[in-house]
Amino acid sequence: MHCHRSIRSLALQLMRASTVSAAAIPVLALLAAAALSGCREAPVTNPEPPKNVLIVLLDATSAKHLQEWGYHRDPAPNLRKLAKQGMVFLNAHSQAANTVPSVWSFFTGRYPYIPGPGYTMHHPSPEDFTMADAFHAAGFRTGAVSESPWIESSYNWGKGFDSFKDIAGLYDKGREKWSRDPGATQRTIDHAKEWITEQGDARWFCYLHLERPHDPYDPPESFALRYGHAHRPDGHPRAEDQIRIAALTDPASITRDDVEYMTDLYDANIRYVDSLVGRLMEWLDESGLRKNTLVVFMADHGEAFWEHGVFGHNTTLYEEVTNVPLVVLAPKSAGFVRGSYSGMVELMDVMPTFNELFGLKSPASYEGQSLLPALRGQPQPERTQTISYSALDLHRFSFRDGDLKFIAQLDPEYRKILSAELYDLRADPGEKNNLASDAALLGPIAEAAMAHLNRAERRDASNDPALEPDTRESLCALGYVDCL
Repeated sequence: MHCHRSIRSLALQLMRASTVSAAAIPVLALLAAAALSGCREAPVTNPEPPKNVLIVLLDATSAKHLQEWGYHRDPAPNLRKLAKQGMVFLNAHSQAANTVPSVWSFFTGRYPYIPGPGYTMHHPSPEDFTMADAFHAAGFRTGAVSESPWIESSYNWGKGFDSFKDIAGLYDKGREKWSRDPGATQRTIDHAKEWITEQGDARWFCYLHLERPHDPYDPPESFALRYGHAHRPDGHPRAEDQIRIAALTDPASITRDDVEYMTDLYDANIRYVDSLVGRLMEWLDESGLRKNTLVVFMADHGEAFWEHGVFGHNTTLYEEVTNVPLVVLAPKSAGFVRGSYSGMVELMDVMPTFNELFGLKSPASYEGQSLLPALRGQPQPERTQTISYSALDLHRFSFRDGDLKFIAQLDPEYRKILSAELYDLRADPGEKNNLASDAALLGPIAEAAMAHLNRAERRDASNDPALEPDTRESLCALGYVDCL
C-alpha cells in the first residue's frame, strides 16, 4: 500500500547509516516497519462514489512490458506516473487470449461461454446484461468510442450505450499487409473528449477502446527512433510481416535479432499510445473533470515475443498473454488507497466492483468478485484460481490454482483433454519446465479444471451477427477467424 515518501526516505537513511545509537533503534524499527508494510493516509469519512467513469482499454498490452511490473524499459512513463496516483493490480488476468471474448467477459462479469456451431465472435446477445446496461439503468449517460474492428456497434456492442462511435483505424490491402490509419488513435480519443464535453453536468460512463499497441507495430518514426533497433534501414530482408510469416512457416529461422526488432517496435508503439494517454489525462485535469471521475486503465490481453515460440496472441495462454495491466484512479472523496495489490484478480471482477461501488443493478449470473475492499485498503477475499480461454481453432484453456498453472488443448466441445502442460509459477515464472509428467501434481488440477468446464455456459452461436465480408477477410488475415 501507499507510504509517504518522507517516512520511507528517513527509514532508508537510518538503515544505511554506518552507526545507529541505541536510542534510535526503536524509532528505526517503527519507521522500517512502516516503510515495508505500508502506511495509509487518514481514511476518508463517508466516502462517496465518483460522479463519472472512464475506462481506457489499450489493446494487446502485456503487463510484462511495463516498468511497474518489472520490465527493464519504461515504454509507458505516463501510465507509470498515473499508477502511482492510484491502485495497481499486479496480478490481473484476462479471461481470453483474444479481444472479443475478453471484452465480453469483463462487460458481463462472466467467464467466456463455450461456443457451439456457427461460432464467429463473442458478440453480446440481447439477453446479456452488460456493464453499459447497468450504468444506463442507473441513470448514467453511456458512450463508447472504439478503434477496434471487432468491437463495433454493428455486432451488438452498442447494447446499453446511448452513443457508440466506430473508428475505422485498421484496413487490409489485398490481404498482404494489415495496415493502420496513422491518425486513428488520436481521432478515437478526440471523439471521446467531444462526447464527454457534450454531457455537461450529467453523470456519464465512457468506454474508450484504443487499438494500439496491437499489431501492426507501426509507431511514428520519432517513437521508433527511441528504440534504435525498431528503425531498420530500408531494404532490410526481415521486416515485421516477413518475420510473422517465417514464425509460422520456418520457426527455426527466427533469430534473436528478429525477436529484438519485434520487441522494439512493440515497445515503441506502447510509448506512442502512452503519450496520447498522457495528453488525455492532462485534458481531464484542465477541464476539471479529473476531480470527479474514476479512471480505469486496462488491457484485453497481452502479447507474446517468442517466449514460447510464437509472436502475438490468440493461440497461447502463457503469462505474457494472460497477465494484463489493471490500474484504478479515483478522486480522494472515493476513499480509495494508493499502492499495489499482488493478489490474483480477473478482469471480470471490474463489473461487480462497479456494481458495489455505484449500487448498480446486479445480475445473479455474474461470476466475478468485487475489488472494492482492496481499493479501500480493507481485506480482500482471496482468489486462488484464474481461468482463461483461447476460443479459436486450437481450443486452449488455462486454469491456475495458486502457483500451479494448467494449460490444456481440448477437443472442439471442450470436454476432452488432448494434451496438457503444468507449471509451478513460483519456481518457474517463465513457464519453461513442464511438470505434466508428474501424475500426482497433474491429476488434481486437471480434474478441477475439467469440473469448471463441465459447469461452464455452452451457447449455440449460430444466431450471432454475421461478419461483413470485408471484416471477415481482415480478421482472417490476422488469424481471428477461420479462413476456410
